[in-house]
Amino acid sequence: MSESLSRRIIEEIEQCLVEGYQRRGLPSAIEEAGRRLNPTRRINAHTLNRIRELYSLAPDWSLYKPPAETTGVVPASVAPVIVVNPTYNVSRAPARGAKTKTLIAAIGDVHDGPSIPDKSRLLWAGRLVKDIKPDIVIQDGDYFTLDSVSRFAAPGTLEGKEAPFWKDDMASGKEAVNAFEEGRGGYEVDKHCCLGNHEDRYASQIGRQPWALDALKDTPHTILGDRGWTYSPYGEFYFPVGGRGTGFVHVPLNRMGKPFGGKFAENQIGNESTFDVVFGHTHRPLVKPFPKLNNEIIKVVNLGCFLPDGHVEPYARHTLHGWEYGMYMITLLGGRISKADWIPMAELEERYG
Repeated sequence: MSESLSRRIIEEIEQCLVEGYQRRGLPSAIEEAGRRLNPTRRINAHTLNRIRELYSLAPDWSLYKPPAETTGVVPASVAPVIVVNPTYNVSRAPARGAKTKTLIAAIGDVHDGPSIPDKSRLLWAGRLVKDIKPDIVIQDGDYFTLDSVSRFAAPGTLEGKEAPFWKDDMASGKEAVNAFEEGRGGYEVDKHCCLGNHEDRYASQIGRQPWALDALKDTPHTILGDRGWTYSPYGEFYFPVGGRGTGFVHVPLNRMGKPFGGKFAENQIGNESTFDVVFGHTHRPLVKPFPKLNNEIIKVVNLGCFLPDGHVEPYARHTLHGWEYGMYMITLLGGRISKADWIPMAELEERYG
């Protein structure tokens, strides 16, 4: 564990003490600090003992003040919490002005990894963008599969032995993103990625092994950021046009913090949403309207997937998966979805292959 991360943990615990969290309680200052820094990290007495042994650092427990004595501080039970994730700095693109028409090149789950060495589909997508000249490119997450940090590929298991190394995942990711950049051939366009559950594998791994953070030269976020992409966290909606007309996200999360799923996930999303939604995750493309009261209609678009045509990941083989391969050109009028045109992967290959 690095000294900088250790100091951040101590500072967060002391902040929780000032806000009224006790040294021991439910939740304690230690538990609350861990939740704020990273919901996947567990900070406990062992963590503090390790920090004290390595860097002679320890919280100042005298900073605790009961909520009743804390002037001007909202009680901890109702105080809004800003979750700080030290694993990467979130890069949010500014919302574009609400102009009459916005053309978006929308790309679904790419699932790049060393097991798919052919990056031609990203080159084709870049060339399409160069030809059609959309206002913005949005990739809906799971750009990188990151099997090297999959919790399903534990060390000692067959899956773990077959998993790639981190450096191989990163080398493959660079090739994929570079292929898209090569295809667009200098055409300047805003690019945004709504990070998915597979990019979240990295954040979860760092939560379990925070000491590895300082050793990682390349991450999905540096690969995207170095090539001009902005990105937003897994589960957070990105609204490319001012207001709340159409939200892009890898997959919406329900009240339990889990992805909407199942055979008819779009029905659940359409029933709950108050704005147009574009998402991916299930790899099954569709456009579906949902009537609302007062003659309102919202639309839900699933982007399908952007894997090589016909490719099925090992976990879905021999299942009734229904995956389709391609991308959408989505037109927004006044921030709302006007039309969504599906471009199959076979058509991209015919044009640019």
